[in-house]
Amino acid sequence: APGGSDCRDAYNCEDLGEGAGACWPACTGDPQCPDTGTCNDRGFCETQCTDDTDCRAGMACGSEGFCELINDCATKGCNAPDGSLYCNEVSGYCFEDACLDNPCDGLANATGECGRYFDEYHCDCNEDYVWDGDADACVAFECSAIDLGTFDGTRIGQTGDTCDGTSLYNAFGNGVSSCTRYTSEAKELVYKLTVPARVAVEVHMELTTDFDASLWVTTSCDDVLGLKCVVGADDPETVVIHNDTTEDQTYYIIADAYEDCGAFTLTISSLGECGNGVKESREQCDGPDFGGASCSNFGFAEGTLTCSAQCKLDFTNCNYGSLQPVGGPCTTGADCASGLCWDELNKGLPSGYCVDKCTEERDCWDPANICVSYLGDSFCAKKCTPGVSGECRDAYACVDLGEGDGACWAKCTTDSQCSVAGRCDLDSGFCSCPLGQHVDSDAGACVYDDCKYLDCANLNRNCDPAGGCSGACAVCTDCVPGTQESSGDYCRRIGTVWGGPCEVDADCPGSGTPGEDTYCNKSGTGGFCMQRGGPDYVGDGQPCTGDPNSVGVSTAYAFWIIPVCLQGCETDADCRAGYACSTDMDNNAAVLACSPIKECRTDGCNDDGSLRCASNGKCWVDSCDPNPCTSMVNSTKACVNVYDSHMCECVNDYRWDDDSMSCVSFECTAQDLGTVTAEIQLTGEDSCTGTSEYNADGTGESCTYYHTKGNEKVYKITLPAGASVYIEMVPVVDFDASLWVTTACNDFGGAKCVEGADDPEEVTITNEGSAPATYYIVADAFSGCGTFNLTITPK
Repeated sequence: APGGSDCRDAYNCEDLGEGAGACWPACTGDPQCPDTGTCNDRGFCETQCTDDTDCRAGMACGSEGFCELINDCATKGCNAPDGSLYCNEVSGYCFEDACLDNPCDGLANATGECGRYFDEYHCDCNEDYVWDGDADACVAFECSAIDLGTFDGTRIGQTGDTCDGTSLYNAFGNGVSSCTRYTSEAKELVYKLTVPARVAVEVHMELTTDFDASLWVTTSCDDVLGLKCVVGADDPETVVIHNDTTEDQTYYIIADAYEDCGAFTLTISSLGECGNGVKESREQCDGPDFGGASCSNFGFAEGTLTCSAQCKLDFTNCNYGSLQPVGGPCTTGADCASGLCWDELNKGLPSGYCVDKCTEERDCWDPANICVSYLGDSFCAKKCTPGVSGECRDAYACVDLGEGDGACWAKCTTDSQCSVAGRCDLDSGFCSCPLGQHVDSDAGACVYDDCKYLDCANLNRNCDPAGGCSGACAVCTDCVPGTQESSGDYCRRIGTVWGGPCEVDADCPGSGTPGEDTYCNKSGTGGFCMQRGGPDYVGDGQPCTGDPNSVGVSTAYAFWIIPVCLQGCETDADCRAGYACSTDMDNNAAVLACSPIKECRTDGCNDDGSLRCASNGKCWVDSCDPNPCTSMVNSTKACVNVYDSHMCECVNDYRWDDDSMSCVSFECTAQDLGTVTAEIQLTGEDSCTGTSEYNADGTGESCTYYHTKGNEKVYKITLPAGASVYIEMVPVVDFDASLWVTTACNDFGGAKCVEGADDPEEVTITNEGSAPATYYIVADAFSGCGTFNLTITPK
């Protein structure tokens, strides 16, 4: 019970809201950790270590000398020599291998095949039986699939509604991987289709109502866990079934969903017949027909392609020539047969490492490689056998990926193995610049740290430009006035409180770590200090440690409920200007705290008139009163408020520079498409080759409703007087695109945006003037970049 003492020693009752609580680790001293010996500042017990052998299975020795839970087992393995754990690549964590002794062997109505499901298992059942996890048995099952018969080349069309179906099937039911990449626990309809020998068909699920659908295909009607899934897709829901055998095969098509349910149309169409000597649709090849492809199209340098009897490419006679294969050393992409080099300087891989792209099926063309995921990227790495020496080159080791697979990955042990960067980081096995230096991408080398790079001001420290490296590099030195030394490398601002104004994270109080759990939140005027998931939180509604005027609140961040420390209050009068006493920050809408005002048009700014009410509903300092731009050189004298600051509107050939707070010279590089009198279509445009200077949210008020900090390409058009155009941007690859239109090429911050859109990227603009007008189309992104098509249509 929250507020009580029901928990045993070294545990506290964590308030879960609505009167519920749970006992949670809260050790205060090392004696409370007899098995590990160390109590950390988060109240958990830790094990000290010198290497991975000091840690139990599933954990590895971290850089601080403590055992840490492995959260990237795909590259780090599971540290379980006895094989008791396996790597769940989807989550990155290691789990007990419940199939180690195969409990399915000899089980009634089971095939004997065991499948992992996190720490549990499930058995593959015989036909007409499905796995019952509660009973740990295969129970009788009746297939209710809609029989579409044998495909005869004629297009099949079916309408359906998953709301009328079952919720038995889940493509992620095995808990290890999903052929759709996600779970599909919502309702589904199942279709039975027989595909003739050597025939391929395309299956497409077109939604007619809005729900999060998915589509997958299995070879068994009772495969409710997705163990026998042959192909799957999620957004768009299109898959291809290849019957590569010499006999007719029966497949079960699952029209499923990640969540919700709805109506759809299912279409099945022919992709050609394997063996007729003509490469058709999704066939990789057919006899001598390779569709014009050669070995070089797949990362090889030379050789001759061959085609298998199943109309799939065979690379046996392809080779890399003088170029490096995947896993080979490289300096640039020109060294690699794939054209892709992760070099030592920028990626930290000793002597560089050639990689290649994975196929759509998350595989690699060359069987000597394996598709892996690392830091959000999927790529082909050199395959190896765990425990076998000599398969990886110097400074690399074979990382155990589970199920007998491995990948050669960086594991340097001496500085001499890092000839470009100069230093081997023994903890990570990667190469890095020597201490006091960092990578300068423009210079293409390690350069000495300077004051700008160190950003000592963010630590509340002064900077000595020649204080280290025998005078060659800068170092952060003593605390700036008004601050004092802290336990970390930063200086705490004296006298600050939770919810108080701040400029940098180190301005905030408490015993946490700035930038990790202690933040200067800039979403309100003047910023406000908050601690998120830090050590000073005591409980909801209770003051945080060290600040009697603060209050603990449970706040929702994405999918998590996180305890935070804020300024406590009873009325708005307890809060500073721009903030109100409300329950906005509390997930349970029960605890009052000072939080930024979000609807100033109705609620005001809780001030004396010194703040302005912005169009996004927040209160900010009016930095344009008095106007600081009247004497700004190369400006129009017009001032634009930007949060608590400002920017001056610059004349043509100049743009605003936030660092120098001045108008600097600028050359517009927009592609001129001329006057729009007929439809203009641009295909295969690539924003990755563009810039990343434009941000529709640069003034704090975005016409796309979001920031656009990804890469962009800019186009110039002219509209005759009274003319309107419809502009559509359609991404060809998956990236978070956005589209906006401004009247000035130097409008990097979106101050002159006339229209914007994000998902879908479609806008209509009209020249309401009496003369031709110029507009700039910014094909942008919330994040990332990629290829897209742009269409401009007169209306």
